[in-house]
Amino acid sequence: MIEFYEVAPASAVGQIKSVKVPQSGRKQLVFKLTDDAGRPVDLRREVENPPAGAPDFDPQPAATGINVTVRLATQQGEFYGPNQILLDGELMDEMGFVSFQLGTEKTQYAGAFSATIGQFAGENYLVNTWPVVIIIEPNAFAPICETNVLSIPDVRYAILDTQNGTGGAPFNNLLDDVEFTDAEIIFAMRRIIDKWNQTPPLVSPFSSSNFPFRYWWLQGTVAQLLLMGAARYRRNRLDYQAGGVAINDQSKAEEYETVGRATMAEFDQWMLRYKTSVNMEYCWGAGL
Repeated sequence: MIEFYEVAPASAVGQIKSVKVPQSGRKQLVFKLTDDAGRPVDLRREVENPPAGAPDFDPQPAATGINVTVRLATQQGEFYGPNQILLDGELMDEMGFVSFQLGTEKTQYAGAFSATIGQFAGENYLVNTWPVVIIIEPNAFAPICETNVLSIPDVRYAILDTQNGTGGAPFNNLLDDVEFTDAEIIFAMRRIIDKWNQTPPLVSPFSSSNFPFRYWWLQGTVAQLLLMGAARYRRNRLDYQAGGVAINDQSKAEEYETVGRATMAEFDQWMLRYKTSVNMEYCWGAGL
């Protein structure tokens, strides 16, 4: 049975669904597209906003019946890597189900890619979008070996953010779940790439597919997650006391902030030392 992913058009970061595909693998992707309230969208009908009548964009075609196209596209460029996925999909029924056939030719490079599902009237007129994240995971069967690419399990083990198992150590006793979503981990990983690419001196731009410094990428990602966690605990802190029992399980912002800032400072120091040395080599090379 193919697993489907339910996605809304205005997903918050923690709600954006991540789709995992093995590098050089293939997968049928099935999505259930909903509105902001979680109701399935009939993609074969124009969106109406009562009490207004049905929209009329003539001479542009209406998004009705067979005159509707759905596409899946990933972003490409300096921060995103060489993967460019652009697929036409199939409308499965009026309950918002669509499917895409992702072939091996589109999954040659590992990495995390921001993607968008689009509903079009005809071939060219965009009507609505739904965000997703596509994670192409490295593996030993891929012909292009990319041992430097981080995976979500790498990050979870580094920060001990795993679900409690029957045979393992209870890492998240208070949560009984993981603390960070896949989308939040991907955001942290990509933020470190952005930081590298946008911090002077501007040398050697990388993407999530080819950042070569795996140890430091992981350190920076962990630091970013801890700072994000500190912001969450500050926002949700509520000390409670009743019947002689005090509960303050959300009072962790200071600890997360301290460790996060210290770890990020280590990353920043390494990054600036390395980039400065590379920049000096460029200068000496240009002067010879």
